[in-house]
Amino acid sequence: MEQQGIETPKPRVLIVTTNPPLDTSGGSLLFYRQFILRKDYTAAVMTDNGLGKLDSIPWIKVEHPAWMQRLARTRLSLWVHDWIHLYAGRFVRREWVQFARDFKPDVIVGGAETWMMDLALSLGRQLNVPVAGFFMDWPTYASLGHDWCMNRLGEHFRKRYRASDAAFSISPEMREVLGEHPNSHLYYPSGEWSKSAPREPERAGDAPFTLLFAGNLGQWYGQAVDSLIRVLQDHPGLQFRVAGNNVPWNPAREQALRENGVFLGFLKNGEYRQALAEADALLVVMGFDEESRLIESTSFKSKMVDYLLQQKPLIIWGPEYCTAVRHARREEFGEVVTDPDPRAVVAVLESLKADPDRQARLVGNGERFFRENLESGRVFGHVRRVIGELIAS
Repeated sequence: MEQQGIETPKPRVLIVTTNPPLDTSGGSLLFYRQFILRKDYTAAVMTDNGLGKLDSIPWIKVEHPAWMQRLARTRLSLWVHDWIHLYAGRFVRREWVQFARDFKPDVIVGGAETWMMDLALSLGRQLNVPVAGFFMDWPTYASLGHDWCMNRLGEHFRKRYRASDAAFSISPEMREVLGEHPNSHLYYPSGEWSKSAPREPERAGDAPFTLLFAGNLGQWYGQAVDSLIRVLQDHPGLQFRVAGNNVPWNPAREQALRENGVFLGFLKNGEYRQALAEADALLVVMGFDEESRLIESTSFKSKMVDYLLQQKPLIIWGPEYCTAVRHARREEFGEVVTDPDPRAVVAVLESLKADPDRQARLVGNGERFFRENLESGRVFGHVRRVIGELIAS
């Protein structure tokens, strides 16, 4: 904001998270676009993730004591992770506090899924700085620990929510599960419709109708994708392409899937966009298992943004309660399959291939939903205003 030619200083934001702002995927990509690319902030990062960093901003990697790291590699590993989940954030090392003091943040931003949010709240109290929590994934997702600890993490997550001076939830369903908060806001993944791919002309009627899945193949996602590969492998009019990491296959099967063109590997940037552009429809997979219920009923997949920008119809394959299905039904931007049997997906694909008008309606509804909810200027601008109000209060 400028007044009479004088620029207001940018908010100084200390980002404390396991998913640091990097041009990769998921929460890291959201933070990167919000706090680094837009140039609205002066940022510093505190993270326990050592997989990458930005040299252009202050950055510190926090680590647990060496003895704890050694224990985490023994049969006591689950106990160590239990302790980290629930208690590690209470113990703030002097060098972490000094890093924060030297940076002089106006606000601390915390990624709420891990113990780093507890660290953010501890630092906020010590520095007397407001804390904004970003609640993007349920905390048990991809977490190690005993069952009793996983059961406690849900309430611990809600405590972080209540302790935040401002709370941003990835979906309406996440905000509903977390409960009342005096300063709660929606924070959808976002993008720029101006960068969307132009709608391509319909393919010839005898051309195979190609479905693409691009994303994480670990856990329940890989199992579902593999089941669909098997039922579509000999289909005369449909073909399935898969891209991603954390593959569920042994090396021999992975090689066979690469050779027959089904598995494209982990694609980046231009290769990823090219694969999306060549598909006729794009697949979102959500877990049907009870263990994934809270995760899938609260998360909003960031790949939905990339998919909608392609102006292709979406296939949402998941249980009735998951956020992707609820959004697709409410906004009518995708076909919904709530039967875990992969043959149900095949039936929907066959119907969609034969109905170009239906494809066009889904794409049109996707554009409307995107412009109203996922446009980055709208989403990021709202966060900027909330952070400004926090600093001023």
